[in-house]
Amino acid sequence: MSWRAAISFQDKLIRRSKQWNKINAILQILERGTYEAELAEALKPYSVSLQPAFVCEVLHSTRNVRAATGFFGWAGQQRNYRHNAQAYAALIDILCKAKDINGISYYVEEMEKEGIIADAKLYCKLVEIYGRLGMLQEAESTFDHMRRLKQQPSLLAYTVLIHQLVKVNHIKRAEDVFEDMLSIGCSADHVLYSVLMDGYGRLGRLEDVMRILREMVETGLSPDKIAYTTLINSFCDAGKVEEAEWFVKAAVEHNVGLDAALLNAFLGGLCRTSKFKKAAQLVETMENSDVRPNERTYNILLYWLCKTGNLEEALKIMDSMEKKGCQPNTTSFTILVDYYSGRIDAASQMFEKQVKSTFSPANVTIENFVKGAHLIEAETVVEMIDKVCKASVVTYGTLINWLCRSNKLDEALAFSSKVTQKGFHWNVIIYNTLITHLCKAGRLEDAKVLLTNMWDSGCNPNVKTFTTYMQGLCEDRELAELFEVLELMIERCIVPDDVMYSAVVRTLIRSRLLNTCRAMIMEKLKAGERRFVGVYHKLLIQIDNMASATKEKPEV
Repeated sequence: MSWRAAISFQDKLIRRSKQWNKINAILQILERGTYEAELAEALKPYSVSLQPAFVCEVLHSTRNVRAATGFFGWAGQQRNYRHNAQAYAALIDILCKAKDINGISYYVEEMEKEGIIADAKLYCKLVEIYGRLGMLQEAESTFDHMRRLKQQPSLLAYTVLIHQLVKVNHIKRAEDVFEDMLSIGCSADHVLYSVLMDGYGRLGRLEDVMRILREMVETGLSPDKIAYTTLINSFCDAGKVEEAEWFVKAAVEHNVGLDAALLNAFLGGLCRTSKFKKAAQLVETMENSDVRPNERTYNILLYWLCKTGNLEEALKIMDSMEKKGCQPNTTSFTILVDYYSGRIDAASQMFEKQVKSTFSPANVTIENFVKGAHLIEAETVVEMIDKVCKASVVTYGTLINWLCRSNKLDEALAFSSKVTQKGFHWNVIIYNTLITHLCKAGRLEDAKVLLTNMWDSGCNPNVKTFTTYMQGLCEDRELAELFEVLELMIERCIVPDDVMYSAVVRTLIRSRLLNTCRAMIMEKLKAGERRFVGVYHKLLIQIDNMASATKEKPEV
């Protein structure tokens, strides 16, 4: 290396080091969690010559959504600076990882209002995240927007969207998207062809399943394990077990390699058509081969044997599982306990068998006792658990849940103290159960005490906690506190979801508070605090939509 090159390299290292020092200093400021005004003052020295590339580097280094959105908002307010598509993409990437749907929607809308056109990579990411979260409408809308911009979606974006469409039986729309993909010269892979076959199989359209298979082979792709499993599932669901068996043999002949998922699909078809002798032979073959049966294999047998009344054979299967080193799981015991439902003595025997195993205690059995109004027996079961093996917090949570659902709220609160006495910490499920039923009973002050205890104990409330509590506030006409709780959620990076918005608005409708709430939201929006604009805007839209749907009249 020449001395000029060495000096140039050294200069680059120095500049890079200074850049990293600036980024680390900014990250330390962001991690303090200061308010907007304090944040602006602390970041003021870094506003000179601010560039989108530097903003992207800071965003890529942030650890949480709140820090990222705070810095992004501050940067956007600086003179002589304007976010570009890359800066928005960096922030939205963070929001996608956090599954912050409201944040994603807000910043995508802001980006488009600014006239900034994102690249295909960002839109593909949005299609993927919306699809995986089951938000089909948003995924389709983003996909259509891409196509209007004449941008090319990725194969993964096409696959995710088509998969979501076939899950809700929108097969015609899935076909249109598939044709669009082929028209731009994008080729399908094994996964996408399997998704399409699964869609047709769900509807019993076996001719179309075979048509897709032929198209797949014609493009030079041979069926893989996923494709064969999909084919076997489709034909078994339609009761065509002989044809499904042909595909099993074809998989062997083509050296695809069998696995438990593929054989379990065929096993389900055999059991569905009451071919139990052949099903038993298949399991025996699996036990003597490299493809060992798993819990699902035995649970398929258990389910269909119980469904057809072959209890004796089902119990033999349960015994054989343990002998063959495949421990029964929750599903195994649930299948048998469901069969015993209403037969308390028999269920007790099942429980004794369960607690002697290494499996966790019989929470399902407790539920069945309580369903049958056998509360004393249920508490006795907990005592039995402590004698045989250590009860888990889930065991206590199960009983608390069913005490609440049996309108025995005071007993549930009293029993909940035993959780702490046994050395367990309350989990979010126990808190949510009690807060939900306290709010339903109009005991808002007790619910508030529990919510405070929840924070103090370090057990973080989730969206369900806040949804229930805010419904209680609406019923009690405490709108000012409702907004305080909503803002607290945003500050704690807890993202409200559509279920929460709908639940709150339905309660507002019942309490005839829509107009009052709408007016308060408008005042909040006028205040314009950036962090809360998205959530209030979404709540306002939900109010207007549901008000028009229910023809809610203005308050007098």
